[in-house]
Amino acid sequence: MEPAEKKMRTELWLEALDLVEARESGSNQVHQAIESFCQRSDEHKEAFQSAERYQQAAKRLPRRLPTGSRHLKLQIQLWFARMGQMPVASALGLLVIGISLFILRPSTAPETKPVAETSDDYSNSYKTAWRQTRNYQLPDGSHLWLDWRSSVEVRFDDTTRTAVINSGRIAFDVATSPDLPFLVQARGVSVEVTGTEFVVQLEPNDRVTVNVLEGEVDVVAGDEQRSLSAEERLIVTQHQLGQVSPRSVDEMGRWREGMLVFKERPLIEALQELGGYLPYDIETRRLTNVRKKVTGVYFADEAEQGLKAILQSHQLEAQPQGDILVLRERPPIRP
Repeated sequence: MEPAEKKMRTELWLEALDLVEARESGSNQVHQAIESFCQRSDEHKEAFQSAERYQQAAKRLPRRLPTGSRHLKLQIQLWFARMGQMPVASALGLLVIGISLFILRPSTAPETKPVAETSDDYSNSYKTAWRQTRNYQLPDGSHLWLDWRSSVEVRFDDTTRTAVINSGRIAFDVATSPDLPFLVQARGVSVEVTGTEFVVQLEPNDRVTVNVLEGEVDVVAGDEQRSLSAEERLIVTQHQLGQVSPRSVDEMGRWREGMLVFKERPLIEALQELGGYLPYDIETRRLTNVRKKVTGVYFADEAEQGLKAILQSHQLEAQPQGDILVLRERPPIRP
């Protein structure tokens, strides 16, 4: 599929999703807009039907419990995961749980730490917990955005600015200083800039992903080095540099606003990213169809809804095994 065609299908899907959500208002004008949209072409009609399936699947999952009793949360989440293969509970039971989850749902608004006094030597550590995102301003004017469960150590001296990532995903908006490079280190991978905006993420299986939103960065692992420009992405696996690939700014950075944007994202990759926002681990090793793609916009604090929607639209099933949700292709229905 050509890039232009991919972009068109993504835009159609997002436009259709807006119409599906607006339909709940019951406005005649919205219904006319939907009818007009579906009559434009078969692609428009297919996009609208796909958006309908997504919304219907998303409504079947509850909102997440706040942090606290992990055991209770895990049991409830696994119970809802089983609902894909088991009879639906009573309406009263769903209502009670839904009200409880809504009332206890915490705020995820980011907080900004006051700017520290500028000095030649500076050292500090930053960390976020479950369901937390934070935006910090450093003494040099640079900014850090920490995703859920992320941690980083920052050190400045008179020769360099250094950030060491210990976990999670962190976006950097580095204040320009040609004589004072900014160095990010993560699992033996180094990213060096003098002033730009980029994201570094630690992933399972000893992977480090670097996404560049603006400017340029140099990525070094062992004896290898690659340069990345805006809207480019590089995955480093076990200290081996992969190929540079394109990635839209929305996909790279909208998580700072609590949104995950997938545009023709490989299925397993999309599931693994959603997994970072789930209160339990998911296993994707049993998925064999790697050609499947995911397109859509999902909210980080409603990752269960996104997971259920993907399972429904890609004919997958989930089976809980202890603290892990094992995903596999749904067996074909025999005639």
